[in-house]
Amino acid sequence: MDKKPNDSFTEIQKRQALFIYRKITVLRSVRCCGMCGTHRHGTKPFWCLGMRLCRNCVQTNLVSSLVLYERYWITFARPVQTHANFVDAVCMNVFFFSTRVTPNQRLDYSCDSTDFPGGTRTVWFFWKPHLKHVLNIDALEREGKEKHTAASIVRALTRRALVLRTIRHTVCRTCPTLSSTGVFARKDFRSTEFRLRKAQLLDKTDHYSVQRLSSQMPAPLFTRLSAAEDRVTPFMFN
Repeated sequence: MDKKPNDSFTEIQKRQALFIYRKITVLRSVRCCGMCGTHRHGTKPFWCLGMRLCRNCVQTNLVSSLVLYERYWITFARPVQTHANFVDAVCMNVFFFSTRVTPNQRLDYSCDSTDFPGGTRTVWFFWKPHLKHVLNIDALEREGKEKHTAASIVRALTRRALVLRTIRHTVCRTCPTLSSTGVFARKDFRSTEFRLRKAQLLDKTDHYSVQRLSSQMPAPLFTRLSAAEDRVTPFMFN
């Protein structure tokens, strides 16, 4: 006796298949944004969210791991509120994804200035409405502002101590000193200024810019630069 094709499927499998077909139909047919309802802007389907989203809603509701670290002091391994770590809090509870994108491509997901140091890199994005159900985002933001205020005071005191220590190790420039020729001359204060300027410059180094500059260099140019390194024509010494 021949079985019908559907006889091999259980009732649960039928419901799952029906759910998937309905979801595909909705994502293909409904062209408006599932968050704001606009028809004026283009939308993209997000399978896990079950709706299409315009770029404005994507930028508003996605938050990157870098923003979570800078604004909320959240890292993947650090305990957060009632959870052992951030990963335990978001797994199976929050929609998130990682993608390797350029700065222009990151604009499709974020318009936060924190997300734009450097060039192409891998970024983790998390759906903020889901995070609000798992974590108290408002409390974390308030705590983050207080921590930033305290950190700025600590940095200012540390910078002041460094400057004072550097100055104390240099003889005052107004103190006269007898030179080898028997003439009183002022101490050179430029070494102290250089050390202070060096600390300030190194603190602002953008490693992403350096990486982007080196990665965009074609191989032939890199070979020529390497061959000409520490070389000079003889006439320079004449």
